[in-house]
Amino acid sequence: MVIRSLSWAPVLPEKHRYRRLPTNDSVIRVIELEPYDPAVDRPRCRLHEYRLSARDCPPFDALSYSWSPPVLSAEEIETGRSTAAPDPDLFYEVECNGASWMVTESLHEVLDEFSRRPELRRRPLWVDALCINQADADEKAHQIALMGDIYASAARVVVWLGADAGCVDEVAYIHTAVASALDRFVDERGAEVVFRSSPQDPAFVEALGLGIHLDEWFRVWRAYFHFFRSRRWFFRAWIVQEVVLGREVQVRCSDKVIPWDAFVSLGRFIIYSGWVQVLAPMEQRLKFAGINELNSIWSMQMDFRSGGPWSPSFRQSQQYLSGAQTDSEFWYWYLLLVLDNVRGQLATNARDKVYCILGMTSKFLPAKIQSPIRPDYSQESQTADIFLDVATLILDRLPNLGFLALAEDQTERNFPNLPSWVPDWSVPGSNHAHLSWTQTSDLPMYNASRVEAIQGRLCTIQGPTLYLQGASFDTVVSVSESIGLMVTTHRIQSCLRICEMLSETYTPTGQHRIEALWRTLIADDFEGRNPAPSEAALNFRDWASIVLAIGLHTRISSREELEPYLNELSILDKLSNVEGGLLPTKDQVARKADGINTALETIQIDEELLDFVKKGDGAAMPYGSRLAATGGSRRLCVTAGGHLGIGPGSMEAGDAVWLVRGARVPFVLRKCQELDATRLLGETYVHGFMHGEMVDAVGDDVAEVAIV
Repeated sequence: MVIRSLSWAPVLPEKHRYRRLPTNDSVIRVIELEPYDPAVDRPRCRLHEYRLSARDCPPFDALSYSWSPPVLSAEEIETGRSTAAPDPDLFYEVECNGASWMVTESLHEVLDEFSRRPELRRRPLWVDALCINQADADEKAHQIALMGDIYASAARVVVWLGADAGCVDEVAYIHTAVASALDRFVDERGAEVVFRSSPQDPAFVEALGLGIHLDEWFRVWRAYFHFFRSRRWFFRAWIVQEVVLGREVQVRCSDKVIPWDAFVSLGRFIIYSGWVQVLAPMEQRLKFAGINELNSIWSMQMDFRSGGPWSPSFRQSQQYLSGAQTDSEFWYWYLLLVLDNVRGQLATNARDKVYCILGMTSKFLPAKIQSPIRPDYSQESQTADIFLDVATLILDRLPNLGFLALAEDQTERNFPNLPSWVPDWSVPGSNHAHLSWTQTSDLPMYNASRVEAIQGRLCTIQGPTLYLQGASFDTVVSVSESIGLMVTTHRIQSCLRICEMLSETYTPTGQHRIEALWRTLIADDFEGRNPAPSEAALNFRDWASIVLAIGLHTRISSREELEPYLNELSILDKLSNVEGGLLPTKDQVARKADGINTALETIQIDEELLDFVKKGDGAAMPYGSRLAATGGSRRLCVTAGGHLGIGPGSMEAGDAVWLVRGARVPFVLRKCQELDATRLLGETYVHGFMHGEMVDAVGDDVAEVAIV
């Protein structure tokens, strides 16, 4: 039996034994560290037992750390996937209750460091690997259920990021010198000036008064971002609950100490000021960056502290989107949001992606309702069955079908035999926003099936099969490359070819086909406004210009790549001549590419290129940012009926667009050849049919559809 991914825990020698804890009480163990003794040269501690609720339970610290090495390997950083586990042949000795115990390298590092520091020894310490008997399955199951209470009861949660000092000095410098300089700057000139200033501007850096050269300024920030990206702790699934529940959280790395609130405040400033977009390496701006995970944890911490599903602000912001009316429905919706928020975190045992938040969500259970999910790590249980059970539980108790937004593209799954409507919680999920969950203020942005007008039960679940009511609206006939791939390779021509298949006037809305295109790519959502304001067309035009110009520039040195790219650009002239300037011409793209070349060939590279980007990218960035959130792995498509949309990455010609009763957006379904059923591929946006128009189009053709 494996509990909380502790399958690496060694079989401990017989010369030490635990006294069994009761499994019907809140009794826990804590360790008391003894001062470091160079003559012994190993950490020493003693175990004590206390009832959490008892008066004699002393204040204790709870440790938040990673079982695997604290610093990610270069391969893990590059791939964004955690592959390292504690070496099963590499364990270190500690002394506990006078007996020899073997622990992982990571835990030995923690105990060794803490035993040398009086301020860390003054309180007992709770640490999972020692305070839970890993050989007793029943005890482990019970202690896992208590972990929410343990972290909530701790006087302090100590986050340990490792003894490795790499980039730590730079992080400390930014949290002290740079943070203080920003505070002074804000006091003197106002916060709005900081948000308008570029951290790449030499004048701004000089105005901060740090006395630092621009090269050193950039080096320090590169180290700062590398620190976040390289520390394993930020990506662990369990740390979300550990930090959210903590009354006081202290971050420690090597010999540096940073208060959690300061850690988070600076990270959030870097994100919301836009500094991350210009200071962070390109590959770290969107995912697996550490700093983004930090911001997500902070958001969940704020929701928790405000009362979770019981807070008026939560209910006001979520009531229309969730359709929840009862305490139970609000709780299940909160559970779903938290599950989705931790999907990007990593866990060695896939089922921990569900279990790691139960201590947090159970704090808000409605009266007389016990937690409906209980950890099960038995060898008899299968992870896929657990995911199916959780999906069935939540979908059965929510009043609309917003849950279906979480089903990721089939190509991204670790468990290919899961029913298509069940999320594979082991993967981060699709790299784009959930259309079903998009809101304007507190109201849902889309309402394709007129959800509020629907009465009665929306679905039936029989084992792995989900039965819905819906109607086939149209059939996909052509798809583009994935939007994310088009952006990263700077070739959006496949989108333009899809657009060329449409009539010049897009019939459902009466708009030019290029206007339908730019609206569809961002699901007609620009800066939280739906429909997107007409002036966003200029943002699209600038975005298309700079993406294509960069694509042309990067291919100039390769004749084999350049000529095909130039030929592909000819489609611009076909579309531009008749679309009122909504697209750049081929010549305009070429001139912009020349601008890039000129900037790079001048002596003042930094200034020229910065000026080029300011002029050429300023209007493009808002559209590009929205496209990154909406597009990702999705593809543009055109249907047999001449409708334009975006849909899941695995969508192909022949797949069907369905209106689903009780869902705010349509879905793409694929017929199963061997079964009288379909598979769910994912959400879709169909331009001109997101506010009930599809209900009128399908009329009375609604029937039951089986999804497997």
